[in-house]
Amino acid sequence: MSKSYNVFDWYWIVGGDGLQVYSSKLRDYVGVSDPAYLDWLADGTAATMIDTEHSLGGVMAVSNLLRPTPAGVLDGYTDALTLQIAQQPDFVLWVEVYQSVLALPNEAAVLSHIKTRL
Repeated sequence: MSKSYNVFDWYWIVGGDGLQVYSSKLRDYVGVSDPAYLDWLADGTAATMIDTEHSLGGVMAVSNLLRPTPAGVLDGYTDALTLQIAQQPDFVLWVEVYQSVLALPNEAAVLSHIKTRL
């Protein structure tokens, strides 16, 4: 019997890579021969296929706020978190604060500034 999905202890095959999988528990890649991964597979649970690191970063940002390590996954993670911030009802107020305090010219510059600090 396979495991119930647990975003904090799951594996993803990114872009069809057959040599490594992303471990949410370790927040990094492991080889497909890693003993912990093989143990995890033993009950018939399969790793989830995902198209890109950027997409995986989005999954991590929405459901597992533990910051990923690989640059491509981290980029998707910070993009998704930045988008979540921009969708908050009072984001307009934050744009005004950032513009007045940091002299940032527009919303895009504010979002870029926020993303670099996530």
